[in-house]
This record gives sequence, structure tokens and C-alpha cells, in this order.
Amino acid sequence: MVSQGMFRLMGYIYSIIAAIGSTIQAGSCLVKSAVDERDSSSSIGFLVAISWVIFSIILFVGIKTDNVSYLEAHRIFLFVATTVNLMYVILACTSVKGSVVQWNVEMTLTFLLMVTVVLSIFGFVLWVLNGLIRYATNDLDQDI
Repeated sequence: MVSQGMFRLMGYIYSIIAAIGSTIQAGSCLVKSAVDERDSSSSIGFLVAISWVIFSIILFVGIKTDNVSYLEAHRIFLFVATTVNLMYVILACTSVKGSVVQWNVEMTLTFLLMVTVVLSIFGFVLWVLNGLIRYATNDLDQDI
């Protein structure tokens, strides 16, 4: 069994990496939208990146204060974001600029690899979040 300290450390590392990565992504989207004003995907990417930054901060604060509602809010966000990400991967692999793509072996393997990576990251982060929530609720039960 993994200790509470290890879950906290993994949670801190994840929240910091997610916040930094999302901040970089938000900056990249701002630059892209400044260069190509017709690119609407940059504005959507910017909003998604800012959402990740906000929820990463919520996670960090939730770990620091053992606030279960913050941890659960991040878990709900993780479910929604992963679902949207998987839908994006499926759409990106099945159509290119409105035309349906003919699948070949290379595309199938790429698709399966992308789905496997997304679900693996989701599973790991969910495991960490569930561990943090379990220890936070145990601490609340002991305080009562």
C-alpha cells in the first residue's frame, strides 16, 4: 500500500507539471491566434489550457489543505477532460478537413497508441486522486 506522503508527493508533482504545461500551452495558443486570426482552434485551446491551470491550482490547494471537495472537483474535471480528449482523438483520426479518412495499419496503430496513452495517464492520475481523497477523508474521520 502506498503511503499518504507518497500520494501527496505524486499529487504535488502532477499539479505543478500540469500547471506549467498548461501555462506554456496557453501562451502558445495566444501566439498562434495573434499570427493567424482565422484560427479558431487556438482560442479553444487557450480556454482549455486556462481551465487546466485553474484546476491544477485547485488540486494543489486541495492537497495542501486536505480539502476533499477540491480534490473531487479536480477528479470530475479529469473525467470531463479525458472524455473530451478521447472524442478529439477519435475525430482527429477519422476525418481530415471534412473528408473521411481511409484507415490503414499505420493509422490504426497510431490511434490505438494515442488512446492507450490517454487512458494510461488518466488511470494513473485517477489512482493518485483517489488515494489523496481516501487519506483526506480518513483524516477528517479521525478529527471528529
